[in-house]
Amino acid sequence: KYKRGEKAAAGTRLSGDRYQSWLENADWDTIDALTAFGAERGHSLLDVAIAGLAARPAVASVIAGATSAEQVQSNAVAGAWEFGAEEVAALDTLLN
Repeated sequence: KYKRGEKAAAGTRLSGDRYQSWLENADWDTIDALTAFGAERGHSLLDVAIAGLAARPAVASVIAGATSAEQVQSNAVAGAWEFGAEEVAALDTLLN
């Protein structure tokens, strides 16, 4: 929901002026690459985050917060995506 070079939408967690530097200093190249990784596979950045964490052997559980029923449903769908070996390797390349 946050975009490179744009202010956060009103009402979002990072919409306050004190958070503007967080958005300005975010690693947008990596965020864009991860977004593209998901889109190429028909998934969102949220899906990449949750499924990518779940694919890590050291991660026993992914705990994602939600403030609406829609977010709970999106989190559940994301958790159902199981990365194959090629996706894990591709994700590792993007993150390293």
